Amino acid sequence: MQANYGYSDGAGDWYVTVDTDACDGCGECVAVCPADLWELQADEFDPLSDDTVATIEEARRGDLRYACSPCKSPEGDGDGSARCAETCHVDAISFSW
Repeated sequence: MQANYGYSDGAGDWYVTVDTDACDGCGECVAVCPADLWELQADEFDPLSDDTVATIEEARRGDLRYACSPCKSPEGDGDGSARCAETCHVDAISFSW
C-alpha cells in the first residue's frame, strides 16, 4: 500500500510516500532524518497487519515542505534527494517534489 503523508497548497503538492508493502521497518530513515520526522509504528493504513513500518509523525505532516527542505534542497545543505530516501535499502520512500 502507498501511504501518503503531507498536504497540497497553492505552491504545490508536498507529499512523502511510503510503500508499506516494501518497508521492512528497519528504522534507518528514522536514524538519518535531521528533522526527526520519522517514527516506526504499526501500519495505520492496514489495520490487519502486525508489521512495523516507517511513518511521518502526525503532528509534523503539515510542515513537510519546510522540515524536509534543508535536506532535499540544493540551496540548503542537501543535494536534491532526501537522506531518508537515499538510505532506504528497499526503496520504500519517495517524494512528490
